[in-house]
Amino acid sequence: MTIKEFIISRVQIFFTLVTLILTATVILGAIYQPDKELRYYHLLSPVILAACCVLPTCVTYFKKEPTAGQYIIRQIIELALIEAVVMFLISAPEGIAKPLFYVVLGAVIAVIYVLTMVMMWLQKVQQSKKLTEQLQNLQNNLAKKILINKRNRRQAGDYPAWRLNSFQLFTESDLTLLLNS
Repeated sequence: MTIKEFIISRVQIFFTLVTLILTATVILGAIYQPDKELRYYHLLSPVILAACCVLPTCVTYFKKEPTAGQYIIRQIIELALIEAVVMFLISAPEGIAKPLFYVVLGAVIAVIYVLTMVMMWLQKVQQSKKLTEQLQNLQNNLAKKILINKRNRRQAGDYPAWRLNSFQLFTESDLTLLLNS
């Protein structure tokens, strides 16, 4: 993964987190403090919290693709760092038992983290399917061009018949012709 791809993925995670944190805030606020009014500056808290949650994910950047085990360990470290940052930034509201609040908050953070990772995974699956389809079309078009070129050259008499049926798909002259066409 290049640094550009990494930064783009972090921005996508940021906006996903803002949306999910805002949703969780509305749900938890409706459950625990339905009569409390919010001011406009409270709308910035999901943005600030999401920015603080994206920072620990920057620890897991590596140029090489990790193995499955390394990936899982990195995700666990990310979740633990995010949990620590959020627990540090958010204090329990008055009138709610602190242990219960932090257990619920930890569960909500874990759910938001998993949802974010699932959304990012679904986006990557969609991109990989599209790329696979494009590569398949390119491969089919190249194969058609080569076969047409071989037939034309054979009909002109400057291509040996045994090459037409061989398993060698590309010859140096084929590649030169394709690149020049």
